[in-house]
Amino acid sequence: MADKTVDMIWVDVETTGLMEGVDKILEIALVMTDKYGEWIAGDSWLVGDVTYEDAIKRGKAHEIVGPMHDKSGLWNEWARMRIHDPLSIRPHMVKSAILALFEKFGAEKGKCPMAGATVHFDRKMLAAQFPELEAFFHYRNFDISTIKQAARWHNPRCAEADPWYAEDLVPHRGMDDCLWEIYEYKHYIDNFFFVNEE
Repeated sequence: MADKTVDMIWVDVETTGLMEGVDKILEIALVMTDKYGEWIAGDSWLVGDVTYEDAIKRGKAHEIVGPMHDKSGLWNEWARMRIHDPLSIRPHMVKSAILALFEKFGAEKGKCPMAGATVHFDRKMLAAQFPELEAFFHYRNFDISTIKQAARWHNPRCAEADPWYAEDLVPHRGMDDCLWEIYEYKHYIDNFFFVNEE
């Protein structure tokens, strides 16, 4: 642990829809890693309060989000938490827990890019609902989707070997998605960037 610094914070949010300022974040997952994608710390949180009722109704009717969260079990888990542990998922409690995790593991405000897949979406949803969290990150994104596209153009063999998961094997849940994106990143370090510091 002592020889690792937090260089990147991988983020995945699961939401009631795709419109910032209208739809709500249901789940936030974060993983702090060094520049090689080596785990330092991470966790995930469900988010919600009484203001979510309309967004939940819209989300369940959404043609993409509705069945996706049904399949992953997120709707059911969220509903259980709202009944049995509503305080822990309130937005202000989640924000405090995340900032405490950053402090505990030495993440510095303004230093770490937000990492993930198509992570501009996660950033805009955080900015709308958790501006203090979004402001913690460096203004740059580190998007694994960009690396994948570059590999398709310049090293198709590497891109074809990308360990892309089957949609029916990995649920669309925050921590699962973060861990898979890190796994992909390591594939590209080894096979596209050829990192060797020996």
